[in-house]
Amino acid sequence: MNKIKVKVLNEQGIHARPSTKICAITNKFSGNVFFRYEKENYDAKNIMAILLIGLEQGREFEIIADNGNEEEELALLNSLQRLIEIEQFD
Repeated sequence: MNKIKVKVLNEQGIHARPSTKICAITNKFSGNVFFRYEKENYDAKNIMAILLIGLEQGREFEIIADNGNEEEELALLNSLQRLIEIEQFD
């Protein structure tokens, strides 16, 4: 299991379009992926779970990846961090 902390930089936060992009990435991962926000875990493969969090600009949360393969976990975490913090869903 690996995890990383990210900060939402997109002005509109993580809404439907970003959630769709996130799910497109997480659903290719063979293990479990969770967003941990305010001590709760949310299934990052489920668009409704992501939308339920209501992540607005400036919010920080953890992404947890677990499939027993550290290389795959780190690749997934890096992809999601790049999407959320650098590309900002462009």
